Amino acid sequence: MKQGLRTILLLFLSSIMLLTPFTALAEATPTPLQTVAQAYQAVLGAQTPYTFCAEGVSAQLTFGRSVTEWNGYSFTDPYSYKRFCLTDLDADNLPEVVLELSDAQGTPFGFILLRYEGGVVYGFPFVYRAMEWITLEGDVFFSNGAADNGWGRLHFAAGTVTMQPVCAMQTDGNTVRYTIAGKAVTEKEYTAYTEQLQQKKQPVWLAFDTKTVQKVFAQF
Repeated sequence: MKQGLRTILLLFLSSIMLLTPFTALAEATPTPLQTVAQAYQAVLGAQTPYTFCAEGVSAQLTFGRSVTEWNGYSFTDPYSYKRFCLTDLDADNLPEVVLELSDAQGTPFGFILLRYEGGVVYGFPFVYRAMEWITLEGDVFFSNGAADNGWGRLHFAAGTVTMQPVCAMQTDGNTVRYTIAGKAVTEKEYTAYTEQLQQKKQPVWLAFDTKTVQKVFAQF
């Protein structure tokens, strides 16, 4: 746990030092990172609502650690958020928070991605297959099956998120097509490209509990 917290601090405190002098941390006016961190902590602590956005529909919700209704799904037994990570998916020097939703046995079902924009915290749901793997550089692995998957980048704008594919393998009958940046490639070229993506550093996942959340966001 301590190593995970140190890794997160190294990632984001470096951004703070690039944006403002170190002495600015003691000033009354919060830095952009501090503002974002405070907004996330208020949402996760159920002190302020966030804007849940899915398929063109938005709603003001209060965050709950356990849910029985989620993005059109209903659960007989509550599912809960057990892990979270911080990463910068769109390279704007401000972190997003990704929380993993799982069942009582710990099997992942999906994610909620929190993003701060224009004074609002938006929450975007992803089923597990839509975000099976993320890197610290913003690469996202999505899958519809063993022979129908790929990597993409998320693009955010005015409370919306879209996935722009970077590479993909798709099956049409008995034919498998491989593409990188929209251009057809061989299986060998595709495999080499995706192996490079898999080797990139990934966010550190931490247990989602009040103590850990407070420790993480208190550092900003």
